[in-house]
Amino acid sequence: MIIVPITELNDKWWIAYNNDNTVVHYGKTDAPQETETGLSLYQVFDTEESWLTELSNTFNIIPE
Repeated sequence: MIIVPITELNDKWWIAYNNDNTVVHYGKTDAPQETETGLSLYQVFDTEESWLTELSNTFNIIPE
């Protein structure tokens, strides 16, 4: 499953996770690159701030 398509012109932050949130991957994709994941659920964010807020509030993760 593609998270950020290569046609996207802006950097994106993303969170990918499984149904019960026991597996969570997250990161940033710099334009014009693409990212793929095998996880079934994902969210894409336009700003780092909104991405960090979701990681903290929903997944209790604070990246270093």
